[in-house]
Amino acid sequence: MDAIPELRRIAKPMTDYRKEWPVNHSITNLLGRTTSKNIAVATASMRELRDVLCNQQKEIIQLSRGDMFDPLVSKISQTLMANATRDGDCPEIKDLSYECIGIIGALDPDRILPISGGVTISLHSNFADHDESTDFALHLIRDLLVDTFRATNDTKHQSYLAYAIQQLLKFCEFTPKVLQLNTNLSSKIRSKWATIPKDQHETLAPLLESRFQLHDLSSKPIERPVYPNTSTYREWLQKWTTDLVGQIMSLTNPDRGTQDCKTIFGVFRGVLKSQDVAVAHHILPYLVLSLLLLGNSSQSDEICAEINTVLQDQVNSSSPATADKRMLSSQVIFDLMDHLSKWLRQNRVSKPGATDRLNHVKSVEKVLSSIESELMANAALQSKAYARSLRSYEQRVYQLKRDGQRPDHQLQEYYERIHQIYAELDEPDGMEGISTFVIAPSLEHQIREHESTGRWTSAQSCWEVRLQQDPDDMALHVGLLKCLRNLGHYGKSVSLIERREWLMADTLRTHIRGVLSRTPAWSTELAAFETEAAWIIGDWATVEQVGDRGPPIAQVLLAVQQRKDIEPVIKVARQDLGRAINSHSFARSYDPVLQLHLLREIQMIHSADKAINAVREPTNRNAIIAQHHAQLTASLTDRFDTAAPAFRVREAILSMRRTAFSLATAESIKPDIGIAWITSSKVARKAGYEQTAYSATLQAQQVGAPFTFLQQAKLSKMHGGAYKALTELENSVKPLVNKQLKAERNDPRMVSARDPTLAKVRFILTKGGADGIGSVV
Repeated sequence: MDAIPELRRIAKPMTDYRKEWPVNHSITNLLGRTTSKNIAVATASMRELRDVLCNQQKEIIQLSRGDMFDPLVSKISQTLMANATRDGDCPEIKDLSYECIGIIGALDPDRILPISGGVTISLHSNFADHDESTDFALHLIRDLLVDTFRATNDTKHQSYLAYAIQQLLKFCEFTPKVLQLNTNLSSKIRSKWATIPKDQHETLAPLLESRFQLHDLSSKPIERPVYPNTSTYREWLQKWTTDLVGQIMSLTNPDRGTQDCKTIFGVFRGVLKSQDVAVAHHILPYLVLSLLLLGNSSQSDEICAEINTVLQDQVNSSSPATADKRMLSSQVIFDLMDHLSKWLRQNRVSKPGATDRLNHVKSVEKVLSSIESELMANAALQSKAYARSLRSYEQRVYQLKRDGQRPDHQLQEYYERIHQIYAELDEPDGMEGISTFVIAPSLEHQIREHESTGRWTSAQSCWEVRLQQDPDDMALHVGLLKCLRNLGHYGKSVSLIERREWLMADTLRTHIRGVLSRTPAWSTELAAFETEAAWIIGDWATVEQVGDRGPPIAQVLLAVQQRKDIEPVIKVARQDLGRAINSHSFARSYDPVLQLHLLREIQMIHSADKAINAVREPTNRNAIIAQHHAQLTASLTDRFDTAAPAFRVREAILSMRRTAFSLATAESIKPDIGIAWITSSKVARKAGYEQTAYSATLQAQQVGAPFTFLQQAKLSKMHGGAYKALTELENSVKPLVNKQLKAERNDPRMVSARDPTLAKVRFILTKGGADGIGSVV
């Protein structure tokens, strides 16, 4: 309540009490409220969560240690992604989510423990068991409808929700007597009521004896499949769910299971007409499964047609549907397929029952088998669900080889796709393994191989050959530009940045200008490369000229360079970057998450620069500056260690840091540019990118980074030049040691203050020569 001035004094005792809580306890409490259906509660909780993440970074980092992160980190990331993709008009919640994602950074998805996506329930008997049907109705009340009822501000929608809750309470045989302790009520009903959280009782109590009625909601016939006749994801989901409910209500089976099914799903006929699709998304898998088991074959065929239509649209490059509609709709289909597969697994291992159970299993199997593995694989690949795509492709290849339909030489297209997926997953071992099945590697295959191992010069040659074959393909130009970017062909020597002198051919920018002179319509697509090349070499006039066509981060860097207030620019950039998050999966949305990570680090470096420049106290000035710099360095190091270990991720972080460091005015921050180059050399060398590592070492040497010779020696050793590496070390270390010895002779106090590393190297040099140096390194 601290944010409300009138309640601040009353809230102070509780706020002081909460300060003693451990950070995991505070965050756990906050996470539960950030997902509240009530926008006001969720917004206030997101603000509190942001403050906790900012003020207790050390404690948060402790949760992100080791091979696997603490489970709380998984909950934080999942909650933030859910709020970032939250349905409805809640821009402040989304903006706070983007900010919090930037604060925790681009965490390594492989170290985030997977947790369940939400509260679900399995219907083994498909409403044939009345107790199971009652449990399902309780689940809908407790985990879905009450929160939605509390959150909505639409009175008409609230009335429909009240009717749905009222009818489900009656279905569960709840009456006002459940609120009284000393009443003659069966223990079964009282125990079921006890499963409902007490904080929901006040919402449910008036509905136990309410008299809401649902008037005739007749609707126009819907043309099937529904997907092609709708313009948005929301419209498609509402119409399809409403149509499925209508088909459920038209079932004529007299058995108890069908009647229970119609009673439960019939209460949603009014709710589904609202703008909120959360209810529709939740009940859709249960509707589909029920119709498959209780309906006829024509209804099953219509469901198959709807699924296939959505997947076909996802792989159709000329589809008129928006990217959001295609992505979100395909995700609904993936969730639906997972629900059906889970039900099938559970019922296959169950004890054999009546013939009906066998028929049910066959009905679901028929639907799942009707979806081609290849179509599912392609749709998942387009949706960046790479693991799902890989599984589907492997199933398809196994099926074709098992049935003897195609020999290996006819499966090359599939092997190429699997190779592409392994490249996206950054799995070089998988790429190498599948390459053994490829008879004649294509140029694209060779490019992926070269890029995965850091052979950028070889990759550049392949791109140039492809461009000779098809010079009008923009995707090929983009591929070459990415390659040139990794080679570091930005055009200006780091050592000459201050004098603004050109040293070598501006390869990347020259290529962009040549392409745009021939095809000006590509200016928007190539603006990101043009802007990045410009800001790295300090050509801010070009960054300003490109303007809004460039990436959002460019405007933030430009504001820093022009000494403007960057906070409003950061807010706009954060919103632009956050809109690209369209999945609850941290891994699937990793690219925009990485961009938010970079945006946060620009803000951190700029804030540290301002704090250092604001120091005016003459007595402790150096100590205060050193403290600010140490805090920045520690925070950046922790963020770097928790990010994904892939070279492309870490190099993107280091490249942006170098640009932000170069814009800082505090002299104490400037040396960090060289340190970032050395780190780039280390990361590239460990990834096997020898060309990039060598280039980064040269850049570090140009800016005078300390101990650059160590990286040069290690690169020499990688090429088999062990003796050359030792010689380089000896030649580089001797002057340093001699300088240290001279300083000690001139001032004996230097003995106790000397660098321990130099002291050790000096000792080994005087005792063991070159062999000793090798042992130290």
